[in-house]
Amino acid sequence: MTVFICLFEPKKAALKNGAIPLVIALEAINKKMASALAIGKLWEAYPAAGDNFADPKVCEDSVGQPRPVVGEFDEQFAQDNTFDGKVWTPNTMASAEDEDDKDEQGDDSGLVNYAKLGIDVKVGKVLMYDLHDIDTHELSLVYDLINDDEGDAGLRSIITALAGIPAIGAMYQESVKELIDAINVKFPKIPQFPEVQKFAQKWVDEPNKRDELTGAKKVTRINTPSSDEPIKRGFDHTYKTLDLEVALALLPADFNCWDATSAEVKQAKELMDSNDDAWRKWSTELRVRSDALSIPRETIFEVIRAGKKQPIFLTDATARKEFITQCLAVKSPQPAVTNLGDGKFSIDGLVGSEPQPAANSETKLALVANSEPETETKPPVVATEQEKPAQEPISDNAAQQAKETLDQLGYGVYASTDDKLELSEKVAEATQPTEATTIEINTDTFQQRATQIDNDISKLSKASQDNLCIWKLVQRTDPARTKRKDTEKNGKIIRSVTSINPTYQAMRATEIFGPFGSGWGVDIISEEFIPGIPFMEAILDSNNREIGRKPMRDGDGMILRTSNHTMRIELWYRLGEMRGKFTAFGHTKHIYQTTYGFTCDDEVSKKSLTDATTKALAQLGFSADVFMGMFDDAEYNADNSLGFSLKNASNKAEDSVRLRSELDDQFKANTETMRTAVTANEVNKICSTLTRVMDAHIKNAKAIGDKEYEKYLTGRLRRLNEIKAECLIKFENTSEKTS
Repeated sequence: MTVFICLFEPKKAALKNGAIPLVIALEAINKKMASALAIGKLWEAYPAAGDNFADPKVCEDSVGQPRPVVGEFDEQFAQDNTFDGKVWTPNTMASAEDEDDKDEQGDDSGLVNYAKLGIDVKVGKVLMYDLHDIDTHELSLVYDLINDDEGDAGLRSIITALAGIPAIGAMYQESVKELIDAINVKFPKIPQFPEVQKFAQKWVDEPNKRDELTGAKKVTRINTPSSDEPIKRGFDHTYKTLDLEVALALLPADFNCWDATSAEVKQAKELMDSNDDAWRKWSTELRVRSDALSIPRETIFEVIRAGKKQPIFLTDATARKEFITQCLAVKSPQPAVTNLGDGKFSIDGLVGSEPQPAANSETKLALVANSEPETETKPPVVATEQEKPAQEPISDNAAQQAKETLDQLGYGVYASTDDKLELSEKVAEATQPTEATTIEINTDTFQQRATQIDNDISKLSKASQDNLCIWKLVQRTDPARTKRKDTEKNGKIIRSVTSINPTYQAMRATEIFGPFGSGWGVDIISEEFIPGIPFMEAILDSNNREIGRKPMRDGDGMILRTSNHTMRIELWYRLGEMRGKFTAFGHTKHIYQTTYGFTCDDEVSKKSLTDATTKALAQLGFSADVFMGMFDDAEYNADNSLGFSLKNASNKAEDSVRLRSELDDQFKANTETMRTAVTANEVNKICSTLTRVMDAHIKNAKAIGDKEYEKYLTGRLRRLNEIKAECLIKFENTSEKTS
């Protein structure tokens, strides 16, 4: 049999816990059988970790590519070799990824060429590193930000929205930064994807109306001198040094931010090299701010040291962002609270231990008075001011956590006597978890969602369950009847579509309602061809270079347009005594332009009818799990595939029993006919026909490895030859007597 190499890649959650890829080589008939055998081997070898891996990626072994030992899992094989989706190659060989990396590097210094990055990577780079050049290591952090599903929802909305506008890919990074700053001003809360995309599209299409989009007005910047100016950095402050300062602030030791020892710096760099989760989240939250490099080191240490004591800030990106914004709203360093023991606390001076004049305290009082969670906060240095309503707190729990931590930092020591709590009580509230500060983090998985839907349906009233009777019967889809198509761009999947076999849909409808035409059916109400967008052609200059594009016209000067076919149908069905019907639409491209020229589809009516029928059946719940997005989760697919595989195996077993019974009946009938045959030629013809049928069954039994049935068929074939010999002997004896 053929040898197949199976790769098990860990899921994202397991990868964070240290899981590594596993590879095993197995002998199997085909890829599907190899995948099933590999899953069984995985559960046999790692019974407690089977759920940590996705479905295996399978390729056939070939001459020239490496492979592990057959039948045993290899934990090192995936580290020493690379799988490109088709074959395995040793890591010493140049791969396509290496070529891509070389294309991204602009020179020998290792800096990344911004112009050769994808749109989403360009946006992520500007969000994290502003206009500074980055190297390949920093580029990997940008990819982490793009692929982090649990990161800041606002950043994901900005990246996803801007990546869908092709014109942004041709913009300079200065223009991209200007657009991102405008988005942050326009949407002070977490921006939603449709709003950001609509705003960005108008920003690109109407450059003369950008001031109207943002509603910005020029204001005079006032620089107020501060008597407690923080120490300025004596070196070039970049995002690399910002990362190091964040890592130093996360260390458990309580040292002065300007007196870090070499051991502490080494420990901070190890934290960065290990891509620590807390360091990555705090660093990313600071990087995406436009004033990231202007934040004093004292403020960074003070904010992070206070924030790391609250676990909520590691799980709630919104609360973390709100906390940093409120802390940075107070620009000058604040008094520190020192625990002296025995319930006594001391409020020291500012950093530098110099007593502050009364005027400075009054100035800070005015700043702190405007830094409540409910009010709007402004960045330290602004060139424009956006008129926007007061900002609502993201959540009560997040605001309470941020306020308590701000109080510990000393940001609340200037509050009025009536509103101020005792400092010891506030510290106790901050250190003891309460119901108000406990946030339940729900892990929304597709499998839980599917189970929850079933549970919710079962808890409904009898009338509601009767209304969902069709939905419950047809909501799950057999994965074998679907086809997944991935659209790639620049080597990355930008769109995935799961299509359902329309004949399978019709079979399910027939199973529920009855035969097509009597139990259910489709009536075509109307169909029409609708003109679409104009065809475009290039405008060439005297040197035959393209300088623009214009609509294409025919000989009469009419603009040539694409054509789309639309069909309106009415689907009807019978369920008991009830007859239901409703309308649906189907659409298909008729005349359109491709990279190979103009194309006309000559089967638009059939495709539109199929499209409309599928959409109509979806309204009744047919294949609802596909349309509800549950097929995007590997765990749901595995559970769903297991259920349908058991059902299909049962149907296959019934078919196998039926075929064997039919073969036995055919064998019995043919042997009786052979015994009553009148000529030897008739015996030979009957025997040869039955022999071919039995040979086909024997080959099939060998292919599926059914030794028992193969042995049974071989015995029946042997018996057939014996009966044939007996019949031929009878004719030989008769001919001898006649002679």
